[in-house]
Amino acid sequence: MKHSTVVAPRLPARRVPAAKPRGAASSPEVSEADALLMSVVRDLLYVEDRTSDLPLRQLHVCTTLYAGPLSMSQLSRKLGVSLSAMTQIADRLEAAGMVARQASEPDRRVRCLVLTPRGRRALQTREKVRHERLAAAFTTLDVPARKQLLAGLRLFQQACATIAE
Repeated sequence: MKHSTVVAPRLPARRVPAAKPRGAASSPEVSEADALLMSVVRDLLYVEDRTSDLPLRQLHVCTTLYAGPLSMSQLSRKLGVSLSAMTQIADRLEAAGMVARQASEPDRRVRCLVLTPRGRRALQTREKVRHERLAAAFTTLDVPARKQLLAGLRLFQQACATIAE
């Protein structure tokens, strides 16, 4: 049997990255932070309920509507999706009984999405379970460790907000 030689395509030369700023996170630090964050999300925040079957975009729409009704155009801008994609998401959520369309008070021609009682209960249940799990985890820490954890989370939230700007 004859073996053929496979020649890998030639890749363009890699640019040498600029030197990291002092104190920049190394790849192992980033990998560890990623693994830790994903573990926390899985262990504490994943709730098996009506909302767990929703695709992420649909869940994001529901959590955004938790604060109150929004027009389709407001939602599409806020979530960074096209109006046609927003319409499809709304259709699916409406079929699932999670949201309803209603006319806007100032302009009856504008249609808003609002959480249904079923949708609101599902999100409240999700929030309650999430808080209970976080409270249980907090009770395993002493007071100084809790303060240290909260301080670290505040710093990390500020860092995330900085890069989002």
